[in-house]
Amino acid sequence: MGLSAAFCAASSFIVIRKLKDRVDPLHIILYYHWVPVPLGIILGACIPSWMDSAKWIIPQNISTWALVLAATICGVCSQVLMTKALQTETAGKAASINNIQVIFAFTLEFLIWGAIPTALSLFGASIIVTSLACATIYKNKVH
Repeated sequence: MGLSAAFCAASSFIVIRKLKDRVDPLHIILYYHWVPVPLGIILGACIPSWMDSAKWIIPQNISTWALVLAATICGVCSQVLMTKALQTETAGKAASINNIQVIFAFTLEFLIWGAIPTALSLFGASIIVTSLACATIYKNKVH
């Protein structure tokens, strides 16, 4: 699933980069969310049958709705900023910076919920950070 998500994100980044001179970033964001909302509702109703997951759950209290709203706001802001970044930088450069989100996620998860990352998570994060460092060093040597 993770590799499929990475492939889809990379494809999206490339398409957004190709649209840089044709479409305003806010228009891309608008269309970017028109398709997933109805598709999410349809797939959400089907999830238990093809993923053996829990039933669709609607938030029941204010604190859960607040977290959903916060996640939505952060997601939209992230998408707007990433779209603008993809229109001003190469897809590879903008996407590589996007990987820093792992560090932010670990930090915020620890600060807000006190969750300590597992050894496997830290190992994966170290692979990402090392890859970013190697790519940066290599690009600086080439240029």
